[in-house]
Amino acid sequence: MSKVTKQNRSFLTFLLETQSSVQKKLLLQNITPPQLKALTEIIYNLLHSDITLSKDKLTKLKKYKSALRSLADKSVSVKQKKNILQRSIPAITLVLQFVSPLLKSLS
Repeated sequence: MSKVTKQNRSFLTFLLETQSSVQKKLLLQNITPPQLKALTEIIYNLLHSDITLSKDKLTKLKKYKSALRSLADKSVSVKQKKNILQRSIPAITLVLQFVSPLLKSLS
């Protein structure tokens, strides 16, 4: 994982551990550019097989394929990515659950 991901590990962990959907929505509405970059980098790595997942986990993410691809696309603007995040909170939660062991291992 990159330097940006390491720097924003605490935000990503907090987002994952937040139980309230209202609070998650507020966190994603007010996400900073470095936090967004860290999150989209993780999604990019998932989509490009840099992070391996079991078939079961991939199946769970399949219904969010379009949103995840848009978030990982560098040609999509930050404003558009924020809008996509608001509509795909369950997908973000799943992604963070799947990579949480990697996030915890970052130092």
